[in-house]
Amino acid sequence: MDAVPEEDSADFTQEEADRAIPTPSTAGIVHVLKSLSCAFCGAHTDPTKYSLRRLGGHLFWRIQISCSNKHEGTIILQTDWMRGV
Repeated sequence: MDAVPEEDSADFTQEEADRAIPTPSTAGIVHVLKSLSCAFCGAHTDPTKYSLRRLGGHLFWRIQISCSNKHEGTIILQTDWMRGV
């Protein structure tokens, strides 16, 4: 896992933080990732890369996703519980 970034990551906006999905644990992340489908075609999506960001005292996991039809998107999870991992 990447090191926890410094507070207020320059490349992470409040708008991204506002749309983040809260997750209580690793099980929460797995549930969200397994249940995702492509907004364009409905196909299952898989994570392709991720980064950790901090903003306003919270920790976020920004995940790039892609489906078998090569549509791409981003999902943001609020993962404050990861600080102690």
